Amino acid sequence: NACNQGCGFCLSSYIHFESSRGLSTFDRSLMPKEILTNLCEDFVYMGVKAVNWTGGGEPTINPHLKFAVNYLGENGVKMGIFTNGVLLDKHDLFDAFVDNMSWVRFSVDAGTPETYNEVRKVRPGQGWDKMVSNLKGLIEAKNRRASNMDIGVGFVMTPYSYQEIVDFANFFKDIDVDYCQYKPEVVNKER
Repeated sequence: NACNQGCGFCLSSYIHFESSRGLSTFDRSLMPKEILTNLCEDFVYMGVKAVNWTGGGEPTINPHLKFAVNYLGENGVKMGIFTNGVLLDKHDLFDAFVDNMSWVRFSVDAGTPETYNEVRKVRPGQGWDKMVSNLKGLIEAKNRRASNMDIGVGFVMTPYSYQEIVDFANFFKDIDVDYCQYKPEVVNKER
């Protein structure tokens, strides 16, 4: 449920935004290793075919993700992950992802560093430059290991970023990503 960024359009903001502190839904907890391990063992036992790592937060925050990804991969479970990508180097996830994931989709949601850093409310050292560096690191690992994993980048179109759709496409066309995804912001009328 925890996230290292604070995107204003996040569907799960009611879970981890500071403005939600005090609500019954507020929960920035990380899944403990024992529970994550038991869950992965249960998946294998039950014959689960695939797992998509996503969340009400950022999956790569959990320091035990690498263990879980490797365990499930070694047991034939297909996987994909939605991530902001800025913590891949912190937890040394490049080879684990390349060896075990079918796809990785970086959430970018902007076409320039300035908009990315502003819209995603990034922490120091976890902005556009870190995202791009980790994306290139993942692509290098993919190429080095001759993997056919798909690597994509996503863009949620918001009133703050829609004008950068072409900037986004132009930037990522020169990087070896497999696809760019565009989707509209989902507006929660209850806010």
